Amino acid sequence: GPRRPALPRRALNYVAIGRLVALATVVFAAAGLWAVATRPLNYDIEFKAGTALDVEIDRSITQSDATDLIYGSGIAPATVSIGGDGQNVIAARFDDVLTTDQVNDVIAQFRDSYGPTVSFAENTADPGVARHLVMQSIAVVLLALAGTFLFILWRFGWRYGVAAMATVISAVWLAISCFALFYQEIDITFIAATLTVIGYTLNGVVVVFDRIRETLRDAPPVALVTLVNGSIAQVRRRTVFTALTVTIGAACLYQFGAEPLQMFALAIFLGLAFGTVASLFVAPVVWLALRPPPHAAGLAPHRA
Repeated sequence: GPRRPALPRRALNYVAIGRLVALATVVFAAAGLWAVATRPLNYDIEFKAGTALDVEIDRSITQSDATDLIYGSGIAPATVSIGGDGQNVIAARFDDVLTTDQVNDVIAQFRDSYGPTVSFAENTADPGVARHLVMQSIAVVLLALAGTFLFILWRFGWRYGVAAMATVISAVWLAISCFALFYQEIDITFIAATLTVIGYTLNGVVVVFDRIRETLRDAPPVALVTLVNGSIAQVRRRTVFTALTVTIGAACLYQFGAEPLQMFALAIFLGLAFGTVASLFVAPVVWLALRPPPHAAGLAPHRA
């Protein structure tokens, strides 16, 4: 028959570590849920009705000075932040859709103080368009998750499918939790990042489960936890290195890329970091928890 894969003689107890990681995941996910419940997510203008106004001047400015100038026009902004290499770009967000006259009133305040070189860019989101975009984004993510579950269900079985879904959803939710806890802006690129995280996390889970299933079928009967620990040890390097190639790129994009891509890069970095840890530690623990009670001898049956 085919050669049976040899399990590492001294493998880390990934299952024991995984239980602690799963507990930490639940705690952090609950903290994210609390953050979302107590304060709305910081959506970009594309996801909510209103106007985004980016004003560039020829010198640095403080947030308080910029806010005072905007209030001088008689219009109250929802948020005001300062960016740019020289701290000379004012990003103002308004919950209401501003008319052309209102935008001109705001810009007039800056031109009175900083001269005619003041430039600006305006982006207005219609309430109906914003709602449609939100619904489309949710539908895309849910379809991706449903496709993920059906693939694992077909390829491995329902226990693997449920464990994979728990892993993928936890990776996505932990990334959202970080954005909620630190009030980072969620824009349309976040959806693309979420789909990327789902894909890479699924890949990591499939690699781990495929090795567990092969070992379960071919290895001599041993305690199930020992078998799982040995299987994870065999694919750990591959899973980590695959994730590193993307997370390093995302970190470089965040540090050196253009500002509109920073939140995209941050979401991929966080989601993939959580997804890699979850695929190695959380997924096997959930799968073990769903299995029927072991045989009296504590040996693994030769089937998935």
